[in-house]
Amino acid sequence: MIVTLKSYSYGRLLTPFFYLYWTWIGYRLALDVKINYKILIAIILTGTISLLGLAYFPSITMDMQTNKFPPNLLFFAFSAVWVSFFLLLTTVVKASRLKFLEESKLLRPFINKGYSIYLWQGAGYLISIKICELLGLSKYFQWGMAVALAALIGIMFSPLEKIRWRFKKAESLPKPIERKTLVSVGSRSGAEERHKN
Repeated sequence: MIVTLKSYSYGRLLTPFFYLYWTWIGYRLALDVKINYKILIAIILTGTISLLGLAYFPSITMDMQTNKFPPNLLFFAFSAVWVSFFLLLTTVVKASRLKFLEESKLLRPFINKGYSIYLWQGAGYLISIKICELLGLSKYFQWGMAVALAALIGIMFSPLEKIRWRFKKAESLPKPIERKTLVSVGSRSGAEERHKN
């Protein structure tokens, strides 16, 4: 019981700090702060060597889903490696040379519907796991099917994100009736003058 509570508290404390760090990195990058490519190479090499070395320890799992909940140092190293790899790619290669990726018909759905695919990846993975367990297929086939299903479901259901609920506007109250006076100001002043005379 104590061990369970300790692990749960550890996860609750560590998870916000883990994701706040990556939020901070994103914020810095949005400010167009460049990260030195030498630092990125050092992170990639150190992280990769650490992951390969730890893979030989039987007590340590390389299943990143297990390491992700709650995120531990192993998952941090894994995340740092792949994030640094993409940052290095965008640092070394000029944006103009990557323009063809944006214009690619194959990648365009992933660019335009990327958030939808991310939202539906859980469904894609769950369906692929159940199908592969039922048919006795390998995990490698399961990974490929999961990615394909996540992309397919995300693209199919992305139009749902554009649905807007429109409520009828409340009818405006009728305008107050303006009372028209029978005698204008000018005529009333003239009548008063005649009365004085």
